Amino acid sequence: MRPVRTRVVEPGLRRGTVRFPAVGVWTLVATNPRGARARSVAPVRVRVREPVPTAPPEGFGALGGPQCDPPSPASGSATGLRDVFGTAVGGEELWALPFLPVGATWPTPHFAVFDGLVGKEIKIVFGMTSFHRPFRAIASDGAIRAPVWGPTFHSSSSWARQPGVEWGAGFVFPTPGCWRIQVGTFGDLWLLVRS
Repeated sequence: MRPVRTRVVEPGLRRGTVRFPAVGVWTLVATNPRGARARSVAPVRVRVREPVPTAPPEGFGALGGPQCDPPSPASGSATGLRDVFGTAVGGEELWALPFLPVGATWPTPHFAVFDGLVGKEIKIVFGMTSFHRPFRAIASDGAIRAPVWGPTFHSSSSWARQPGVEWGAGFVFPTPGCWRIQVGTFGDLWLLVRS
């Protein structure tokens, strides 16, 4: 049983927010302030399904997925800086703007695939509707890496893709493979580091 905090909206009416921690069927039961079941309110059954990811904007490829199948889509910009669109749920949007270190390259224009990045620090600016923890990188084998610095929140921005909160962080990927940058349970960025 998980209690839900409520507040009085008007006499006889209370309001609260329920966040379901898992997919499945949940039963909501109203109780009086002493914990006994309220007589006049029948239990309500709720079916919670997998969250639907926010669709990528026009011009971007398919959303990134586990094991980088595929990696997160990128803008394909020819200027060197490329926006990457993350896989996010719950009405969130997750964007990333990677600043490649010397010697690292984008071998493909439309996906977050990198060559020459293993063992080097990469700065990434993130924009998301809101910030969530944990914020970390996870390798294909499950190894977890915290950022080498950050998150550092930005008070202003000139980045057009920033949908709400903006922060920067530095990561070092010690091995090649698929790296998932996790922003709580709401967003993932899937980066394929080839070398």
